[in-house]
Amino acid sequence: MYGIISKDPKAPYYENIQFSYISPEKIPSVRAFSPERSTVIVFEDICLAPEYIQNQIGQFFGNGRHQNISSIYVTQKYHKALYSFVKMPLT
Repeated sequence: MYGIISKDPKAPYYENIQFSYISPEKIPSVRAFSPERSTVIVFEDICLAPEYIQNQIGQFFGNGRHQNISSIYVTQKYHKALYSFVKMPLT
């Protein structure tokens, strides 16, 4: 699907999509992202990361919407996910 929507810039369905991997130790500030561009960030299976990293991730859930960021936290150990940045129960 990515190959279709990113191939022809003149097509009506074209989207300028960029994928990047960022290691948990190098997660930038929420303010590093432009609110002019929609951003989706997937935090995948890092529930056992140190607390300072979890606190950085929490900023994306609390303040990311102001920078046009949608955050997704994926983990298989929901009982270990920190509750400090989750407003709703994890399901």
